[in-house]
Order: sequence, then structure tokens, then C-alpha cells
Amino acid sequence: QHLITQMQWRLNEGNGEAFYAIGVEDDGTCTGLSEEQLVASLNTVKRMAEACSCDMTILQRRKARKGWVAEALVRRRAEEGDFIDMRIAVVGNVDSGKSTLVGVLTSGKLDNGRGLSRSQVFRHRHEAETGRTSSVSHHVIGFSAAGDLINHTSLHPKTSPEIVRESSKVVTFVDLAGHE
Repeated sequence: QHLITQMQWRLNEGNGEAFYAIGVEDDGTCTGLSEEQLVASLNTVKRMAEACSCDMTILQRRKARKGWVAEALVRRRAEEGDFIDMRIAVVGNVDSGKSTLVGVLTSGKLDNGRGLSRSQVFRHRHEAETGRTSSVSHHVIGFSAAGDLINHTSLHPKTSPEIVRESSKVVTFVDLAGHE
């Protein structure tokens, strides 16, 4: 019960997310655990997460000096209309690639070198003609409680409201026009 209470405190402090480093000493030294100890520890964290209505995802697992270490993400499952919301303003000089970056991240498609990704975020015809963003726009990516990307789970692009409805965590990019 003490460990569950500690997890709930960490989740509250982390806005619904907590990271666990398994096999790492308090001073940050990656000592490691045996395979059996690591599996037992991860199972304990998973049971704790379930008791807190959360999902656990193993982010990485690697060999250390004396065994194995792992990093796990615990994230609260979103209830209808309840999600972790993060907003990132994308600012910078003209022609530095802000809209291209937002387009790649939100569409899941690499740019073709001629502005394909950037064109996904344009709102006005004159932006497409000049290749420069002149307005503020918002674009979202969503993640499930397990950390999976929601945006690209079907053949047809999802709308922002669909992404928000299906996500436990939403990252909103505010794409701003550049300056010289």
C-alpha cells in the first residue's frame, strides 16, 4: 500500500505521469538487477499502476554493470474529456523550418524537400503561394496511456477533436510566423 501511495503522489506531481528507473541506485549509478529481479520489479510496478488506474510502458531495457536496468513510464488512463495537455510554441527566424517541423510531427510524413510537410499547416492561400506562414495555427498530436501515437492509427487522417477524444496526453503545437 505504501508503494501505491508513493506512486499516486508521483503521478500528482507529474501531472498524471511518472517515470521509474529500475536497477538504478539513489545516486544515479546504473548497477542493475538480475533478469529475475528485473522482471519481478517491473511486475510490481505494473500491479501498482493498475491499482492507480494507470498503464505502464517499458521505455527501455539495457545491460548494466551487474545486470539489467529498465525505464518505465506510468501514465493515468484518461477519462472522457480528461487528458494531460501540453502546449509548445514554435518560434524562430523566417525560413528556419518551424512549420515544416510541425507538419512532419503532426502528419507523420517526412518532407519532400519542396514544402510538402509545411503545406499541411498552411491556413491561407497566400501562405501556400509564398511558402511562409503569416498566421498563428494550432496542431495536435495525441498519445494513448501506453504512450502510442494516436494521430496515425488509421488510413484517413484524424481531426483534432478525434485525436483529443482518444488521447491520454495531447501536445498542441502553436505554429507562429517567423521574424527577420
